[in-house]
Amino acid sequence: MNSWQFENWKTGSMHGWNHGISTNFRNNTLKNLVRETIQNSLDNREDSKPAVIVEFNEHTVSSDKIPSMLDLTDVIRKCLKDAEKRATNDETINGLKRAHDHSTRKMIKVLEIADYNTTGMKGPAKVGNPFHNFLFTEGDSTKGSVDAGSHGHGKFAPLTNSELRTMFVSTKWKENNEEKTLFQGMTLLCSRTSDDDTSLSNKGYWGADNFQPLSEIPDEFNWMSREKVGTSIFLVGWDSREFWQAQLIGHAISNFFAALHKEELIIRTNDARPSDTNKHVISAADDFKKYFETQKIKDAMKNDSQLSEQIFTNAQFYHKCLMSNEATSKETQIGQTPGLCELKLILDENAPKRIAFVRNNILITDQIPGFWKNPPSSLNGFAGIFEIKDTEGRNLFRRMENPTHTELSDTQLPLHDQKSGKKALKAVADKLKILSKEFAQIETERISGPVEILKNFFSDFAGDGEDYLENEDIDPNGKFLISARPWKAPPAPMKDYGEDDDDAENAANPDGLGDVGGGDTFHGEDGGTKIEFGDGNGDGEGDNDGGTGDNSLDKTKAPPHDTLVAQNKRVTKIDGKLVNFVYAPFEPNTVRIHLSETGADFSEKIKIESADKGDVVDGYLELKFTDSTPQKVQITCERIISGGVKLTVDSC
Repeated sequence: MNSWQFENWKTGSMHGWNHGISTNFRNNTLKNLVRETIQNSLDNREDSKPAVIVEFNEHTVSSDKIPSMLDLTDVIRKCLKDAEKRATNDETINGLKRAHDHSTRKMIKVLEIADYNTTGMKGPAKVGNPFHNFLFTEGDSTKGSVDAGSHGHGKFAPLTNSELRTMFVSTKWKENNEEKTLFQGMTLLCSRTSDDDTSLSNKGYWGADNFQPLSEIPDEFNWMSREKVGTSIFLVGWDSREFWQAQLIGHAISNFFAALHKEELIIRTNDARPSDTNKHVISAADDFKKYFETQKIKDAMKNDSQLSEQIFTNAQFYHKCLMSNEATSKETQIGQTPGLCELKLILDENAPKRIAFVRNNILITDQIPGFWKNPPSSLNGFAGIFEIKDTEGRNLFRRMENPTHTELSDTQLPLHDQKSGKKALKAVADKLKILSKEFAQIETERISGPVEILKNFFSDFAGDGEDYLENEDIDPNGKFLISARPWKAPPAPMKDYGEDDDDAENAANPDGLGDVGGGDTFHGEDGGTKIEFGDGNGDGEGDNDGGTGDNSLDKTKAPPHDTLVAQNKRVTKIDGKLVNFVYAPFEPNTVRIHLSETGADFSEKIKIESADKGDVVDGYLELKFTDSTPQKVQITCERIISGGVKLTVDSC
């Protein structure tokens, strides 16, 4: 007689009701059910067949039509008794009580998930075969390297939608032109102690002896049999809820819009009520995008969670990237890894300014690490779809997905691979930012008023209100003097260079410190110019003698810095990709100039493509000065500038 079997654990190990693996899918159980089951079906598509069909059918059946239901009820009762004896937490006790209550009902709800145009789960139930992998293997996936699965935990997603944590699997496949069948049940309860004090596993199997499946389905359970090749999963004690169909459809089109659009997937739903209005077909031929505008589905997603509602709303724009004639498609090479990629973009004033990472026609995430969480206001509304074409790159990103395949993180990789994963994520985020800015940059118009006044203000290089002369010195005490607020360096040990009378004098006369030290400048109270964190020497121009322009106001000074962060340099004009600036060294020197775009919440390096003076090397500009004469320079950047600009000057 077929019955439920639980393995003996001689070690005394115990697994609780909230088993560590199944808890990965407890957050939004219906969404995870939809994603994992459809994912598995798409991965097992029969090559010669058209679109994969996945059906979600709700049944209400008599308990005697479910294999060994009385036996399962007795097992749950024993688990509950053992948990109460061990004073287990309330959540476990309450979960087992609900399971016991459902198991004793005369009529039990069952959700059937059946796929067609797939290969089925091939047997026999031996290591390495699909049927064995699904029911017996944990934490490992033997799918192809770029298939949707990676952690081998997806099988637990259906069980979190069953009050009994129980399912039966019925599959049919072809082998040598002969159709074969396997049928087996699995339950995931909690460990318990038997009457002879033996520890029993939390996982049980229904079928033949020694945990083997049946090769034929008994007549009394023939409603679970299949006529065509494919797989059916029956969730016993289905946690049915109001509007489950609407939520299921919402999750399906939010996550599989790409597969539906490409006519690789058809979804059908049917609840237990005998009415044609409760049957739905979601496909490209049936114009599935209409469900994005169905109020009942909108309301269901809103009631499900704020995140579900947001993903549902965003998915409408991602779908437009695939169907709109106005969408822009671009293939781009992002380093060696991830390699060749494709980005599709659309402009829409209501779009979320996000890019969806799609793999194997399923949405993974639109929260790509390193991409803007709060995109710049200088961009029009846009949405995009990003896919990796390179097999090796796609495999790396698949391995960085969490068990539910909804997030990306290098921490999902083994320690020795995390560095390469982090580098690849950053490369993708940086590239997507650049391409998004080029595509969605708001075109601005020059207007009169304060903006024009500032434009003229910054075009006066010498600060004297007159036209710029080629050999004119920049007067730090002229009509205009623009300087940044000094950066406050963190405390650091100061090297003692010994007593210095000139240093002591400068400390007593801070208004007369030298004005040519490398650092930020601002007016002294007596008309001089004060330098903080300077590197150079020079005479002060205030009423007091400046002496030596040192790095400190006491008798010690810091070692000299190579970086000349804010010397006599000034950006004078920004126009698209063009940036004009003037720079005057304090002595003959060769300098390296870097450019960054800055905003309220970001600072991003920009490569220099060309310049009318000097040499461009690896995105920066090298300028050689034979004297301290100011030079006016125009550079062309790799992309349009939408924010502010920061110049950093280093000694070569």
